[in-house]
Amino acid sequence: MATEFIFDPERVGETLKGFPSLSRKLGDPAKEERTNSFPYARKSSRQIYGVLSNTHYPHLMSLLRALDECIADGWEQPTLIRTRAQKEFGSAVAELLVADNFRKRGFAIESFDNTKGSDSVPDIFIRGKNLALCAEVYCPRDWDGMNHFEDDLTLGVEHLDAPYDFQFKITLCLLKEFDPEGRRLLFDPWEFSEATEKGEVKTQPILAEVQGCLAPPAKREATVCSREECHNILIQVHLKEIETGKGRVPSRWGSVFPPTLTGYAPELMFDQLVTRRISKKLKKRQALILQGQHIRALIVDVSGLGYTSVFEQPCYLGRFGKSLRAHISSDLLDVDLVLFVLPRADDGITTRWPLVLRKPHVTDEVLNALVGGDKPLVVDCVANPNAKLV
Repeated sequence: MATEFIFDPERVGETLKGFPSLSRKLGDPAKEERTNSFPYARKSSRQIYGVLSNTHYPHLMSLLRALDECIADGWEQPTLIRTRAQKEFGSAVAELLVADNFRKRGFAIESFDNTKGSDSVPDIFIRGKNLALCAEVYCPRDWDGMNHFEDDLTLGVEHLDAPYDFQFKITLCLLKEFDPEGRRLLFDPWEFSEATEKGEVKTQPILAEVQGCLAPPAKREATVCSREECHNILIQVHLKEIETGKGRVPSRWGSVFPPTLTGYAPELMFDQLVTRRISKKLKKRQALILQGQHIRALIVDVSGLGYTSVFEQPCYLGRFGKSLRAHISSDLLDVDLVLFVLPRADDGITTRWPLVLRKPHVTDEVLNALVGGDKPLVVDCVANPNAKLV
């Protein structure tokens, strides 16, 4: 079940006055569903309201500004306005940041989502002087299932439709630290991610129990525990300083403490990214669907990874380049380029292109036009008859 974001329609309406193109697409926030607990508030499961209700963060204002300007320039990504799914929204944000980068540098940008129907299509088509590029944008996280589970649980607690303010702490820890033979047990994020993606571990029963603790009259503190025996995980949600809300919207804040992760070096994580997911993404061949003379690319947004800082380090970039060359050969790479991008939305949006895998026919001139003033590590894709996309 999607999170229903609680927001102040007057405040959101004032924010939208500064973004006229977005406002026309979104509609009147006051027409969204009323909450049960705060008479002046509204709630919506559309993910965009999670951004609009937190514009005190500069990076979210930068995101809204980029969206408004891209819409005004003719680029649209309906998922950003409509979706109720956190994962889909994250992917659409990655597309927006890439589109905004090219738009600011004078490229014409186009998307296909308004016309695709049920067809699989590329995400972005850009056109500049003597250059056109068709691209699929991919935004992985270290462990998609686990990361999205944590976000869904955190946002779900923060936006419960209950008439209380509170602080909260969410903890995920091992039920047992040692097996019957006395050997130490370690948390397996791959296994837990797979379990959440299969629906074996769900947030909704936990949120329903937390909601029950907030039935009036609520106590000052409350704790909910969920034991996932088959995955050796204890999930705890602790609420404290629970008191009747006095504002137009609830005032809540908290933190998440995931299990201890050990032994995951950046080069190992990047190998897994290439072999498990980038290879799988390439096999979909979405950038090949559009006919015509243009460069075809997969753009990988690495901002959701837990080791983004090492993309600034030449030694790690060199290791990542070797991984790409080892696992993706030119005879199996159907696109012309794999571009790694690191966007940041702070007071404004900045974008870096730290790493590129290219086929030999892609010239330096074409590459420089795409990455602007950046000087990425460029890996030339070579033939390797023993390599295969897994």
